[in-house]
Amino acid sequence: MSEVNTRRACAPDPNITFGDFTKAVALTFLRKKWKRSTASTTENRIEHHLLAEFKDVKLLGLSLTTLRQFLIRKTRTLSKSVVAHLRWDLRGIFKLAVAEGYVQRDPTGAYTLPRPRSGMPAQ
Repeated sequence: MSEVNTRRACAPDPNITFGDFTKAVALTFLRKKWKRSTASTTENRIEHHLLAEFKDVKLLGLSLTTLRQFLIRKTRTLSKSVVAHLRWDLRGIFKLAVAEGYVQRDPTGAYTLPRPRSGMPAQ
């Protein structure tokens, strides 16, 4: 029984928010592998765009559709490069969330940005 209790004590919180996971787990882990210049630009982008949007949303509540709609919205106001970096940031965060057992599936794995139609802005 003590083994079961120990496992439960170490189990990831299923109610953790995107903001809490990103700040406490993802950024703590990712900072160790980033150069100083990468850390400053990436953390700023994550804070300004991702945490501003999803800070209080449960990590388990973020779906492929939700994230896709968010990125499509961002294509209307941000450069293709920034949107690609946001997608990359989300992939890194969710890859870590899967590895740490906070989520079963990575909703970003199947996502690609739609190609703009000829003569039309990206949607």
